[in-house]
Amino acid sequence: MGSAPHVLRRPARRIDRPPAQCKDACMSSASPDDLVVTFRSIHRRLKEAQGESPAPQTNGPVSELNGLLLEAGQLMHATGEPTAIADAIGAVHADEWDPTVLDRLRVIALDLGRLLRHIAALTETD
Repeated sequence: MGSAPHVLRRPARRIDRPPAQCKDACMSSASPDDLVVTFRSIHRRLKEAQGESPAPQTNGPVSELNGLLLEAGQLMHATGEPTAIADAIGAVHADEWDPTVLDRLRVIALDLGRLLRHIAALTETD
């Protein structure tokens, strides 16, 4: 029997602010790994926000969301497809990030979350 493969573990991150204050402000210091998770979840979150059938009133916010995805794709030299963006983000080594690009991706991620919540609100039924 061979030995188990060596697994590198990251030290746990300590969060000094209470979760109630976190909401969108937490993304402002999001790591690239956090951004990968955000972009990978866009399709699922959009589907959840729209429900069974997209409502016509969501066309504007969905168009804005797609524009942000295109911008993120351009920043990462990828398509505007969320999985391609996530893959491109994940491929950049931590010490190779341009702070301006990383900051813009963080802002885009915040805006995507805002739009997804807005779309969900537009499709809510009483």
